[in-house]
Amino acid sequence: MKNELTCAVVRDLLPSFVEGLTAPETNEAVLAHLTACPDCAALRAELSAPEAGEAEAPEVDYLKKVKRRTRRRVALAVLCTAAAVLAVFAAKVFVIGTPAQPEGLTVTAAVMDEAGLLQLDISTPWSGTAYHGWTQEREGDAVHIRARQVLVSPLFQKGSAHLEIDLAGAQTVYLCGRPVWQDGTLLSESLWRLYETRTPYAGDAPALGKLADALRISELLGPYTNQLQTAQPPYGWTLNFKNGASAPADTLLPYLGPQMLALVDNLKEVTWTFPTADGHTVSKTLTLDAVNSRLAEWTAAYNAASGTQWAARDSVKDYAQSPAAFQQLSAVLKYRYETRRMGVDDIGLLR
Repeated sequence: MKNELTCAVVRDLLPSFVEGLTAPETNEAVLAHLTACPDCAALRAELSAPEAGEAEAPEVDYLKKVKRRTRRRVALAVLCTAAAVLAVFAAKVFVIGTPAQPEGLTVTAAVMDEAGLLQLDISTPWSGTAYHGWTQEREGDAVHIRARQVLVSPLFQKGSAHLEIDLAGAQTVYLCGRPVWQDGTLLSESLWRLYETRTPYAGDAPALGKLADALRISELLGPYTNQLQTAQPPYGWTLNFKNGASAPADTLLPYLGPQMLALVDNLKEVTWTFPTADGHTVSKTLTLDAVNSRLAEWTAAYNAASGTQWAARDSVKDYAQSPAAFQQLSAVLKYRYETRRMGVDDIGLLR
């Protein structure tokens, strides 16, 4: 092939030359022409330059790979975080739990054995709740029983427990904050809740409302409104009932009234009023002095029937000093209420 190529021939050969398809001799001739011809050299440079899309493709692919890796890492981080949160939550509800509360625990049996140990059987009515980590701690003359409350799982399945408590030197046993045994008496949960409503002031209307609710007064005798006498002693609490129920009140007031007097420190009188069919109002009043004057008689009657040897206290106020003492008062009043319903009357108690 001649070395002198025309521009037309070189331009025909350039596409093949750029792709490396021409023979060595042709390449030499084309290169020689390109050296001397700026126009053909410019055309060769244009043909040799990569297209814009081809130049960007490797960069675009790389960015896509980076994005995919980033998405995978983010997804993995989210999954790891979710797994960690789930593990912490599971540990919290199934293992660590919370301090057991007395509301979910019931003493189903309590026996004092010959060795002086109190045998307690404890259960819960909550089917999905389990307890573990039972401990007993002595603090002065009190024994505190504590546990952890969790959801039922293969790790902890029992909602009950049997405990042995050494009572040497102990006066009170607390189950997760609630007294269950005191001075030789197994305490009733319902009476303890009633005892917890005690208040020092007859003028504290919200506190009196809680006490009345615990005594189930509206449930037993219907709706009522309160009237408080706190301007001067003797401080009084009047319950004005909307329905006529004087006859049941004659029986219930001597039973519930002393408990009201006991649990309100400065209360001296309890009065119940009822409307009559002819438009009049019947009023029944129970005074602290009247109740205190009958305590010895009522206690003696209870002792004779129950075989106990309880000593009557000077005032119903003295029975509010402890849950065990208040439970004694409630037992005496309940016996009196039941015998009075059978016809045994107390003359002069109400005025």
